[in-house]
Order: sequence, then structure tokens, then C-alpha cells
Amino acid sequence: MAATDADTAEKARASGNEFYKAGQLAKVPVSNLSAVKYETGDYKGSITYIEQALALSAAGTNNAAKIDKLNARLAKCFLHLRDFSSTKDASLAISNQDLRIELSESLESALKLQTAVADECALRKQILNHVPRFKSWLSNVAEYYPSGHDQAELLREPLGIDKNGKRLDISLLFAGCGDARNVYAALASMGVREDDSERNFGHLHMTMLDLKHASIAKVLILFNMMHEIDKEMTTKGPHPTDYFLVMAYVFACQIIPPFVQKKLQSNIQDLIDRLENKKESLSFIHLHACDTEAVIRVLRQWQSPWPAISKPAHVRKLIEEKTPPPNPLAPDKGPESPEKKDLRKFAALFPSQALARQWEPSLADTLAEYKKTGKGKKLLQQIDVTWAVNNTLIDYDVADYELEIPGGSCPYLEFDPLEMVSAADFASKSGEGAKAKTNNSIDRLADVFRVITISTMKLHSQKRLTVEMIVGEMTDIMERIRYNALEHRRPDPKNSKTDEPLDPTKFPQTYDYIHMSNIPDYIGGHLTTFLVARPLLNDKSLSSLRFNNLLNPPEFENHEAFQSEYLLMHDKEHIKSHFSVRRRPGASIADNPIFKSMFAGKISSFAFEGDMIWDRMPRKQMTYQQLLPRAAFEKWMHGHFLKICIPYPRPIFSGSPVYAPLNLTAVIHLMISMFEMGYPAHWLLRVFSQLCSGVITTTARPPTERVTNAPAADAVHAPKEFSVQPWVSSLLPCSASGVV
Repeated sequence: MAATDADTAEKARASGNEFYKAGQLAKVPVSNLSAVKYETGDYKGSITYIEQALALSAAGTNNAAKIDKLNARLAKCFLHLRDFSSTKDASLAISNQDLRIELSESLESALKLQTAVADECALRKQILNHVPRFKSWLSNVAEYYPSGHDQAELLREPLGIDKNGKRLDISLLFAGCGDARNVYAALASMGVREDDSERNFGHLHMTMLDLKHASIAKVLILFNMMHEIDKEMTTKGPHPTDYFLVMAYVFACQIIPPFVQKKLQSNIQDLIDRLENKKESLSFIHLHACDTEAVIRVLRQWQSPWPAISKPAHVRKLIEEKTPPPNPLAPDKGPESPEKKDLRKFAALFPSQALARQWEPSLADTLAEYKKTGKGKKLLQQIDVTWAVNNTLIDYDVADYELEIPGGSCPYLEFDPLEMVSAADFASKSGEGAKAKTNNSIDRLADVFRVITISTMKLHSQKRLTVEMIVGEMTDIMERIRYNALEHRRPDPKNSKTDEPLDPTKFPQTYDYIHMSNIPDYIGGHLTTFLVARPLLNDKSLSSLRFNNLLNPPEFENHEAFQSEYLLMHDKEHIKSHFSVRRRPGASIADNPIFKSMFAGKISSFAFEGDMIWDRMPRKQMTYQQLLPRAAFEKWMHGHFLKICIPYPRPIFSGSPVYAPLNLTAVIHLMISMFEMGYPAHWLLRVFSQLCSGVITTTARPPTERVTNAPAADAVHAPKEFSVQPWVSSLLPCSASGVV
């Protein structure tokens, strides 16, 4: 009878396997169904079938090997669900000593980890403070670029009103804000989109983030000027002011007239007094105390010229040395404008005669004489004697550092102020601004700052504006925001009350709009961006994130190549399901007749892309059908590991470098994200265990070219064994620190 039962059971298992392979799950025995559920990551479903199978086994033939297999699977299910008590019970039911010991050791490790991470918040802080995400750099001084490259545009996202007509608060994040042109454009947008009688959004919170204290210091100066304008208008009533012109000069020009220098220095001192609590602070701005001292230090530096570039003549010489000669193969741009000729000759922008006469009469007379005679010697002498260097364009710490090292670079002052004006003049580009009263560039920029100031101070007067300023590295700060690990946002347990006008503990943890400029070019592209920025998008609004490619666009033929280099993935549906974003189609110039005539066959249209906008998609776990097949998933993970460990050699110097800055924590962060998106824990555990063993067998390969294009990302090679032992020592500390 026993033999008959065993034969029957074996036939049932064989029949079940045939049904399982054929996909006919309704006819599969429960033990096989438990394996299917386990493989798909449905551990609770697997437990249900295991318990049924164990009950049937208890009533039938006592097959010890089969029961051990079921109990081992049961223990693993409970372990993945972090039900450690049930894991122990299932392990003790295993008769095979080796298998029981193996699972007991896994349980013991999990319990030790649970004890070690009892305070998850403290562990998260420890990881953020001590585990770097990037490879080491030789320089410990970050560069300072006082002039950006983005084309500032009015913010047109449909934010602020829900489908029921309720006014909503809006939160915007600008990472790598630089000269803040995108911040100013957004402020102007939010102010002009509503009139005084109707509000179409609630409160506006803007988080400004940059790596440099100098960037934040300069923005603070301009905000202080806006505040001074508002104060003047409140106390004296409407009257002409030179502040808008002053702001334009400080924003865009290397050298500035005397009246601008005077206003700049008075505002620097005023701002220092505010930050040192000698005067009332700017109530709509929050700058944490940990950054205040460093910002004050920068402001004090700007009160005196940097010795090596202290005069307008120094600036002209530097610009001449750094400006490359005209490219004979470059398209003909036509004759130079008078302003361009003057800029090349004097390294200065001049206001209109009317404004010059109003704010700097001596300049107006000399300027009129030059326009009349074409002789610029007297004007040049006046500039050298009376004008000043715009010190806010120089980071003195970086400049001193570069001065001390052989072959160090000079401060970046060779930008074109006319291009700065054009890029920042969002109103004229959008076609929404009033027709310019003058063709004079600096006057036009002054009008732009008039709009920005009116919008900003209107929102401030209505107590609807908060500007949070943070100095730090983008990925680090974004993760701290996500996990509520920013010190200035955490409540002080010793002090429940605050004297600050703004309560940082109530600042938003998600955003409707995230702008990153071209910071992703330097930090791992889409991969890093999607891992750290996507979790900050507001799931209750039409939120989006955006960035552009300025560092190396000629290296990429199209978006598929761009995405393949950083994600090893280019299929839009795969990106959507794995990272919960979808790229919004942008305007293409590929069919533009001018582009075709000038660049067709020479350079791809991708090189002329503007901001790449990625809209938020619902963040939900993938179904099993949406997952990559297990072999493809392992190949993808191995591909990222090999790409980081064995990158294709980079040239020391390149006009369009493609950086490979990530260290092995990127692989672990990707694993964590994929677990959150629905990949089974035991899939990830297998990948991680293989890597830690020092040997992997994979169909992936290290990159064979500097840029990984779509065919290279998709290529499946013959399985090959790789020794990765040299990198195990780098990988294990990451897991030991609790990153996993």
C-alpha cells in the first residue's frame, strides 16, 4: 500500500510539473503552486500553499526530503516577511541538519541586524553622514560658476487648483540653482498668473539648493535689494529707483558702474547685519544657522576686491586671454551689433542715455561723446578709474586655491553678458512681455527684474511665500528631505517653541516641480536622478522633474542612447514601470530647415535639446508580468556593477566629458529601489550574494566604448565567469553600514 501511495504521489508531482511548465496553474499541486508563488515574490501566497501541502503530506506518505524542502521554503518566506518567530519555528521543523543550520544562521544574522538598527532614523543619518555615493575626487574645492547656461522660461505647469476648484499650496525645488535665473522666472510666473482680485494657488514654497555658499550669498543680495525697493515704495510712495538697473548689473556683468557698486556694497553690509541679527531678517527666507556663518564669510570677502582681479583692466585682460579666436567654420551670424562691439572693446554694458543721465550723469556725458565721435579712449579711462569689478562673480576660496596650484585656472569671467541678458529675459522669449521700450540690453534686463521684484514682494506681503535656502550636494540633500533627516527641518526636543518667522518642521517633503539644470551630467545621469528625485515628487499633483544635458550632448545620437548610457535601459515602458516616470515629448528641431542646412549629417538634433521633462507616473509595485525576466534582471544588475567597477577609460581632457562618478553604493540603492517596485527579495539576495562571493557568471559585459548605446545595453552575451573579488571589499562595508 505504501509503495502504491508513493507511486501515486510521484505521478502527481510529475503531472503537476507538466501543468506548471504549460502555465496551467489551476491543475498544479499545491506544493508546486507554493514554488510559483515564492518565485514571483508572493510570500504570503506561498505560505498558504505550503501549509496546505504540509497538511496533505502529514495525511499521506511521510517523505522527509519533500517536507524539509517545504519547511525550508516556509522559513524563507517568513524571513523575507521579517516574521522571525515563525521563521524559527519553520527552521526547527527541518530534519536535515545542514539545511537547518544554514537557515538558523540566516535568521541569527537578521536578528542581529534588527537589533543594530532599532533606531532607523539614527542609522539613516549615520549612512548619510559617512557613506559616500561618489568616487573620490582629487580636488576638495568645488568650482563656482557665477553665470548659468539655462534658458529661463516662465513656469507653465498646471499647478495650484485641483479638479474641485480648491486652491492648493505649491512647492518647487531648484537644485543647482546657480545664478537663480530659473528661480526668478518661476517667481515672476507665479506673480503674473493671477491678478489682485483672484488667487489661483495657496502658499508658494521654494527650496533653493546649491553646492556653493557663494551662489546662495549672491541670491540673498538680490532678494535684499527687492526688500529695499519694497521698503522705499512703502515709505516714500511710487518713485523712480535705480535698484532694478543695479540688480541687472549685479546679475549679468563683470564690471559695474559706480552707482551700482555703491548700492551693492551697502546691501552687502545690510545683509550681514541681518544675518548677524543686528537688523530684522528677511522674513520670507529661511537659511539654516549651519550655513549662515559661511555665507557671512563670503559676503565679507566681497566687501573688498580679490587682489589678482581688482580692476576693470584685469577683467578685460582675462576675457581677452580666455576668449577663443573666431572659428572660420562657424556659421556666419551676420554683422555685430553696436552693443556687441562695445562689449568687445570695453568689457562693459552701457545703459540708455536716459538712464545714464538719471543715475550716473558723468557717464552719460562721456558715453554721448563716444557715440558721437566713435573715440573710446576717454570712456575707457573713465571705466578704469571709476568702475568696479563685480566681486560676486568670484569665489575667493576657489580663486585662492587655483592660484596656489601649478596650472590652476582663473575665475570664470569670460562669459558673454549679452547672452546672460538673453537667457534671463524670459518675458520677451515667451511673447508675453510688453514690447520693449528700448533695444538696450541692460535696460531690458532691468525691466525683467522689475517684474520679478513686484511678483516676489506681492507674494511676500500676502504672506504666501517661503524661500528655503540650502547649501549641499543634490543627492545628499534630496535623500535627507525624503527621510526627514535634514537637521534644520527636525523639531528640537529641547525647545518646542521657535522665534523664527518660519517653521522649518512644516516645510514640504514632496514637490510639484523639480528643476535640476544640468547637475545630472555630473552625478550619474538618469540613474541617480530617478533614484533620489522621483521619490520627492508630489503624488497628489501633476508633478514633474526636469534637467538638461549641457556637458556632452554631441556624445549622444538620441534619447535612447542618452538613457542607455546611464540606465542601461531605454524602453519607455520599462523606464515607466521601473522608475515611475515618463518623458514628456519635447520640441524637435530635426526637421527645421535651418538645422538641416547647417548641421544635417554633422551633429544630431539631440545636441539642441532643451529641458527634458519627466512626468510623475503612479508609483506602484510592478506585477510579475511587468518584471524583467529573472535572467534579464540579473544581467541588468550585473551590467551596472561592471560598468562602475570596470568603466571604459576616460580621456584626461575632453571637450565633452562623459563622467562615471558612481561608486558601488549605486548598485545597492538600485537594488533597494527595485525591491520597493516589486522585485522579489530572493532575486535581489541572489544577485547580492553572487557579487559578495567574488565570482559571478553573467551575460553582461563591461562597457567597450565610452558611451553605452541602446544596442550595447540590450546585448546578451554568452554566459561568462568573472572574478569580482577586488571589489568585494568595497561592497561589503556598504551592506554592513546598513545601506541594504
